[in-house]
Amino acid sequence: MTVDLVVKNAIVVTCDEEQTVIRDGGVAVSNGRITQIGESTALEQAAGNARNVIDGSGHILMPGLINSHCHAADSLFRGLVEDLPLEPWLQKVWTAEGAILNPQTSHLGSLLGFSELLLSGVTSTMDMFWYPVETVRAAREVGMRVSTGGIFFDGPGVDGATLDDRIASAEAFFEAFAGADDVFPATMPHGAYTVGPENLRRRPGTSQTNTVGSSARMRRKPRLNRPMWRAAMAVPSSVISIILTCWTSARRSPIASIWTRRKSPFWRARARPSPTIPCPT
Repeated sequence: MTVDLVVKNAIVVTCDEEQTVIRDGGVAVSNGRITQIGESTALEQAAGNARNVIDGSGHILMPGLINSHCHAADSLFRGLVEDLPLEPWLQKVWTAEGAILNPQTSHLGSLLGFSELLLSGVTSTMDMFWYPVETVRAAREVGMRVSTGGIFFDGPGVDGATLDDRIASAEAFFEAFAGADDVFPATMPHGAYTVGPENLRRRPGTSQTNTVGSSARMRRKPRLNRPMWRAAMAVPSSVISIILTCWTSARRSPIASIWTRRKSPFWRARARPSPTIPCPT
């Protein structure tokens, strides 16, 4: 087998079930896949045949980090909406998004945001944003794995689409990227305070297989719609979970994450059947 890359002499944090750390180890890579992990001495043969060998002395080699909640294209608005509470922030950023966002600008903003994520060690992300096809295109251009899909809420949004339009677009997105090993399709209801109970239950993807996850932002504040929040509490746990994927050579492992306040009842959602990563604010 032709080996494209060997990294050796590094401290390898494997993140396997035993949390194994190899003090002097490395990996071999072929066709974009890790084919061997072990002690540096065990990689000598692979290194001898490799196209590229990197000496990892003094460095830690570990799996890429996962950003469990992201709006990469909002990097376009950096400096415009800083240091604001959520509600004023939303009003200001939505106004800005409505003024300049289209498929092209969303693609450019996603390229910027994903490039910065890669520079910080993030290789997989859940990205909730407009024009998910452009999100995927940007992610693939920089080598990012992404969970994204049809975003929807009760209002018309940046693109002026109706909820029925959004559901149809989301279903088309799921079909287009079914089986992709670098894209994890997911429904993206914006939040319990922007999607009413009935529309939340109408989320796209219910007719799909289990490879379709669901992402929703939940927040409990008096100024937001508390009856809507209570109604959202009654829907399946998948609706309030951000589903991500850890890619291995053989399978995908879904990870659920909840974006909430520490004192929220959703902080205790780790007791739900699906694994969770709380994202407190």
